[in-house]
Amino acid sequence: LSSGSTDAVNGDQLYNLSTSLINSLSTVTAGNNTSLSTTNSNVSTLSSSLSSAVNNISNLQRDALQWNGNAYDASHGSGAAQKITNVAAGQLADGSTDAVNAGQLYSISSSIISSVSSSVDQVVTESRTTIETMNKDIKAAQDDIKTAQDDIKTSKRLIDELQKNSVHFDDGTTAFSNQLTREASNERTISGVADGRVDATSNQAVNGRQLYSLSTSTSTSLSSLQDQLHLASGTIPAGISTTLSSLQLNALQWNGSAYDASHGSGTAQKITNVASGDTGQNSTEAVNGGQLWQLKNEWKQDLQSLSSSVDTKLAQNSGGGNASAINEATEKANQAISDTQKLSASTADALSAVAASLGGNASYNPLTRAGTGGFTAPSYTTSNADGTAVTANNVGDAINNLYNGGSKYAKVNSPQAVASASGSDAIAVGGAAAASGKAAVAIGSQAAASAENGVAIGNHASVTQNGGIALGANSVANTAAGINGYIPVSATAQQARAIQATTSTQAAVSVGDAANGVYRQITGVAAGTADTDAVNVAQLKGVNARMENINRYVNDVNDRVHRVERRAYSGTALAMALSGAYLPQLNAGEQTVGVGMGSYHGYAAVGINYKATNNTGKFSWGAGVSTTGRETGFNAGIGYKW
Repeated sequence: LSSGSTDAVNGDQLYNLSTSLINSLSTVTAGNNTSLSTTNSNVSTLSSSLSSAVNNISNLQRDALQWNGNAYDASHGSGAAQKITNVAAGQLADGSTDAVNAGQLYSISSSIISSVSSSVDQVVTESRTTIETMNKDIKAAQDDIKTAQDDIKTSKRLIDELQKNSVHFDDGTTAFSNQLTREASNERTISGVADGRVDATSNQAVNGRQLYSLSTSTSTSLSSLQDQLHLASGTIPAGISTTLSSLQLNALQWNGSAYDASHGSGTAQKITNVASGDTGQNSTEAVNGGQLWQLKNEWKQDLQSLSSSVDTKLAQNSGGGNASAINEATEKANQAISDTQKLSASTADALSAVAASLGGNASYNPLTRAGTGGFTAPSYTTSNADGTAVTANNVGDAINNLYNGGSKYAKVNSPQAVASASGSDAIAVGGAAAASGKAAVAIGSQAAASAENGVAIGNHASVTQNGGIALGANSVANTAAGINGYIPVSATAQQARAIQATTSTQAAVSVGDAANGVYRQITGVAAGTADTDAVNVAQLKGVNARMENINRYVNDVNDRVHRVERRAYSGTALAMALSGAYLPQLNAGEQTVGVGMGSYHGYAAVGINYKATNNTGKFSWGAGVSTTGRETGFNAGIGYKW
């Protein structure tokens, strides 16, 4: 306890100080308690205007992919199928429910053509090498195969043109599917369409008349709704929020990196009325089931035709010397295929083992002639320092993300050097944080805990004494254990012993740095009860009130003492003035008067005495008076002698 001290005091010190003051100023006591109360207020805000909400709803209803009973409807309010563009490439695997784009279809188509062409060329090449005497029929078969390939390409081109200019019957839905594009130069109309059934389960086409009727009734309903809404208070009726929630549920919503068609159920759902997408090499447009079915039938027919042509040519060359050569080539080819299959199986097992060791749902499925299968990269989800999720598809990136971003429930973002925990059982968290003491803890940018069991929390917080604690940025804990507390001079021996009994056994807890002008309040401190508890301002206010009462009583006592002192000094001066009024010895029948002055401790007085005797000289009497100007005294007396 000193003029420059920033140390906290405990209840025992405060009690002893209060007791010593009370003992010094007698037994005058007083107490006074005060309490404070606070109130809270709530502030509410109005929602945005209804007109803006209506516009947002209209825009969302017009442009969002809406849920229609049991599937998403891409008709965009026109009654005709529309394209879905910018569709990311979906996963091609068994059980996948991702939407695929036309680019993927084009890639599969090109891969099949390349694979068939490669296989035919390989068979022909090996046949030439093995069969030296292959006759003209083999060459004719090759020509037929090439012709068949050309025919396939021509057929595909014609079919593509037919698809662009016709309406196709969809076996899956037993209805015609409009696959016409909406380019300005290719716009078409479909006339003669009967009224389709309009209910929750209908998947029939509707015509312009039905759409016009729906538009008219919707416009009327919206006008009626608008007339009933009141905007005076700036509030939006609860029904609007329900409509928005329903609209959000039924719209195809963006989910991180792709549109999610699960409709909130967690399972895959259909997207219906999807127009035929562009099947060019760089296309990102969605394709529909009709295109896949058409492609399947085309290749089925083409491969059947190719197989029939090859079988015919092989049958024509199965006689004579060519038969044995072909059989020999076939056996070698079968052996090569068997060896390849064994190698493929062994490789697949090895790749599967690698995928399993990587985790993150990595997998390997052997490639098929249809182009499916292959290695599926792992997926690891970590998070940045700001909490945003990050997906990595390889182990290196995942480790880097963990290193840079921290774990799921602990985030560190710092340009400083790496943290260092060189002390045994030490913990360091934060850029350039250093915990070099045994069991030390340093948390925060450049926090330093060099002492054993020291704890430094906060930017540049520092602990240099064993067991010390530094809380808050730039706090320094450098006060060692065992520092004696302040003992008032007026404390009794018992009070001094009580203070000494609570001398610190650990280094101090610091919330600042007095040497560098860093100070903090400690708030929310409950009232202390034990000798070693901290006291709060409310308790100090109580002590201060007691001190004010004591001071008031002391001042009152001082006033009383001063009055007594003044009167005592004045009385002494009065007495001295009277005693100084000299009276001579009197004879019978004589009288005398005497005047005197007196002074004591700065107080002065003037006195006068009178005395007389009778004619016989046996009886006498007298009186006197003295005054200080403020105080007055007198005396009187009679006497008789014989």
